[in-house]
Amino acid sequence: MKSIARLSGVFACVLLSSALSQTGAMSAPASQPMRATAADQADGKEVPPDAKLPPNRVKPSSRLQMGVRGPGRILRGREAGLPLSAVPGARFISSDEWVKMRKIPKTGLFIVDADYVPGNLREALKEEGYSLQANGTVLDRERKPKAIFILPQTYELPDKGNGRQGWLGGIIGEAHAGNPYRFACYSAQAWLVYSNGFCRYQDLKTKAWAYGPHAGGGCGWPVPSTNISSIQVWAWIHGHAFNQATCSNCSSKGVTASWDIGCFWPAYGAGSWFENYANLHDNDPAHGNPRADAYWSWSH
Repeated sequence: MKSIARLSGVFACVLLSSALSQTGAMSAPASQPMRATAADQADGKEVPPDAKLPPNRVKPSSRLQMGVRGPGRILRGREAGLPLSAVPGARFISSDEWVKMRKIPKTGLFIVDADYVPGNLREALKEEGYSLQANGTVLDRERKPKAIFILPQTYELPDKGNGRQGWLGGIIGEAHAGNPYRFACYSAQAWLVYSNGFCRYQDLKTKAWAYGPHAGGGCGWPVPSTNISSIQVWAWIHGHAFNQATCSNCSSKGVTASWDIGCFWPAYGAGSWFENYANLHDNDPAHGNPRADAYWSWSH
């Protein structure tokens, strides 16, 4: 079925209600209470028995939730990335506008609930095999149009240490602390990629990047990549697809969960609950062992 779905172009638009009809404005700050859910309580047989889900997951909600657990200062505007003019063809929309969107566009790149374009957007699109045209068209490797919605988060982590990055290698080893820069900033993104037509599928992607501080301090783009101890990401379309990935001594990681919805009438009217999660952790006692847990959750 997957080959059929991916060979089909995006010919017909679908009601947004079959994507995120109940989505509301961004909520769930870092202090929101979480509900513990064990892996064996997960909804859907697609989750493997040994899946290492975070011990305190986001409570399900019909409203869009996105945020971070733990310390960190959320960045917006120029502190977080680039202006919209830097990437012709991309569009900013709010989650409210998303809800009111009667049909999924045939193609386009939409940045949801953010006032900046991620500085690494073009690089990330290229890695995923997508190209953004100046007129707003998004094409995959087969030159087929796609509609992509991106929910970005960018944070600056507090430095609880002495700031002497140059001494870290001699204290705990380069593989266990930000290298070549301390772990000061991170970007995490949830992507939902639609292929709509006679046959439909959805790709849910979670992507995370670790950065060192800007040359003048802070996290304004451009910031240098830095390897940290570990990054874990997972993407979950409840009841349909789950995927996770980890890396050690790395600066970025991504994962995709794909759902082949079907063809003709069975492909329409199905609802889902989406979850994305990214954990970035650096074993760096000189700077307070910084870590970040970014999450997204929405249902329809």
